[in-house]
Amino acid sequence: IGTSVTNTLVSMGQAGDRLTLQRAFAGATVHDMFNWLTVLCLLPIEIIFGAMQGDGGPLYWLTKVFADAAMENGSKGDDPLKDKSPTKIVTSPLAKVVISNNTYIINALSLGAPAAMLSTSVNESAGCAPP
Repeated sequence: IGTSVTNTLVSMGQAGDRLTLQRAFAGATVHDMFNWLTVLCLLPIEIIFGAMQGDGGPLYWLTKVFADAAMENGSKGDDPLKDKSPTKIVTSPLAKVVISNNTYIINALSLGAPAAMLSTSVNESAGCAPP
């Protein structure tokens, strides 16, 4: 439900162009309705099953399975995901293919473009003439 406020504020950022604002606000409204309808459908189911079973409904069971799998027999207070970023695991193979650091290019860019030699009296007296 918190995203309903956020997407409305983001759509207001398109106030510079009337047509873009209308489209952005329409998209935000569709997103709001999806959020509200999802809550109206799932919250009663969760409450009813939680009251019948005594320990939560389907969403609780699903998240408990994921949490137990992430814990990997860890004890309370352990951080099982320490040094294991799910995002990094998913994106690192693609990043290695797409992004490759060429240290020579980085060094050359850090030095900047070479300046053209101008003819000065110091250059002429040293025998250095520009090409």
